[in-house]
Amino acid sequence: MSYGVQQDGSFERKHVDTIRQDLKRIFKNELGEDIELRPSSPITQIIDATAIELARQWAAAEGAYYASFYQDASGEALDKQLALAGFSRIPTRPATGEVEFSRSDPAPSDVTISAGTTITTERTETRPRIPFETTESVTLTKGATSVRAPVEGLKPWQTDLDEQWLGEETNVAAGTIVRFEDPVSGVDAVTNPKPTGDSTVGFVEGRDRETDAEFKLRYKNTCAAPGSSTPPAMEASIFQFDDDIVSVRVEERRDDQNNEYGPEVVVRAPNVADDSIAQAILESRGAGLQSYGSLSGIATMDDGRERAESFLRESVGSADAAGVVVNLSGGLDSTVTAALAVEALGPERVYGLVQPSTKLGAHHTWDAEALADALGIESDTIHLQPLFAQFGGVAPDRFELHDRPTLVGNATARLRMTMAYLAANAENRLVCGTTNRSERLLGYLTKHGDGAADLLPIGHLYKTEVEALAVELDVPRFVREKPPTAGVVAGQRDAEDLGADYDVIDPVLRLGVDEGHSAETIAAQLDVDRDVVDGLLERYRTTAHKRRRPPMPSRSS
Repeated sequence: MSYGVQQDGSFERKHVDTIRQDLKRIFKNELGEDIELRPSSPITQIIDATAIELARQWAAAEGAYYASFYQDASGEALDKQLALAGFSRIPTRPATGEVEFSRSDPAPSDVTISAGTTITTERTETRPRIPFETTESVTLTKGATSVRAPVEGLKPWQTDLDEQWLGEETNVAAGTIVRFEDPVSGVDAVTNPKPTGDSTVGFVEGRDRETDAEFKLRYKNTCAAPGSSTPPAMEASIFQFDDDIVSVRVEERRDDQNNEYGPEVVVRAPNVADDSIAQAILESRGAGLQSYGSLSGIATMDDGRERAESFLRESVGSADAAGVVVNLSGGLDSTVTAALAVEALGPERVYGLVQPSTKLGAHHTWDAEALADALGIESDTIHLQPLFAQFGGVAPDRFELHDRPTLVGNATARLRMTMAYLAANAENRLVCGTTNRSERLLGYLTKHGDGAADLLPIGHLYKTEVEALAVELDVPRFVREKPPTAGVVAGQRDAEDLGADYDVIDPVLRLGVDEGHSAETIAAQLDVDRDVVDGLLERYRTTAHKRRRPPMPSRSS
């Protein structure tokens, strides 16, 4: 019998009994048939010890051989094997949600609940307490009885719990997050009004770490993607586009009567936007293929990445600058801007500033610092709280800064940009803004704050285009999944301020601003409420001053 790799690709290893018999035969051949091989004899003991060790080596060789094939590998060996092909296992993802802190009587003074405050569910017979922490600082203002704060389940490295409790188990029902890990002075109770992980209200669903079987299946379903636009290849490419895509089916359809031909794509992905699916189809189809069917989403062939990188190189070169300064918030826009700058200029010419204030939770700061490290750029973290405290201390009382969150947020944004220009002046750099086209057209920025910069590399891209570019740039999934927020007020979300999500906003702006269609036409064409369209176009008109240089008198007589 042969051992090791077999013709059929299997591996046959020697077991300890076989090795022991082989060693006894070798000893007899070398020393004679009459050698002493009783169990207690020295030679037998040597044979036994050697056989055990050789059996371990055979087992290790078998494991190493099978680990080289992803079908047979498992655990860490599977991770390392598929990493060679550029694949990584989807990690545990905790759910996000919102909790309400309350007290029985009106607060006699402001009560601050810091980011990182830990609250939990109650322990039951079948499950431990599931921990969550606030992701932003909030203030229960004087005279109020409650305030809400965004929360996220703790990540595996933040707790001693087994990982199994930190993914899907963080999708908890409403009214179950009711326990303080540590008492919060001035607050009597906490609860979650809505279930965590509910994507229909903007929360991120908790998900367990990808199993070996799931990891292998995802790799198998994507390995056909390169090189062709056959239905199987399209399925593979679309499947690879987003981890939340559950299933994909592509069939060639033909409608001779209407002279329409093309692929019918059926995608099951409850947590993926139609526009993202459309982008995946666009990027996977062959040239000349026409789509067939009634459902639609927005996709773009815009060379946004190349245009942005070329713009960065030309802007820095024409100014004879040493590089750029980017304010890093840990959010999507600043991360994409920094990644583009690194691609265009190199990491040594990009400097990141992380400037946490009352608008940023600790986790955003950690994310920004980690992203700077991942990009390989030099960065510094500057805490603005002391600076703003001094600023607020000298501001006239009539402004009532501490009772007007929007004023505080705008003032902080301007302080943040002041620090960015200090860095730029000191090192001959340009300040690289992070505002996208959607925000610019709606005036959704702080004038002379985040709206002030020397250049805007993503200023030509709508928010949904930035999201698509983030996928292309391999921006981490946890950044892409963060709900868009200006961060001026704790718990604030863009959709709440603007009256719609960006997958609605961007098509309205394209038709209304870029193409000049009327509100009536836009509402009918997009099937969007007329009031929403009117509100967005009115915001565009009334914020024009944020997009123009300051007016001045003419010199003509």
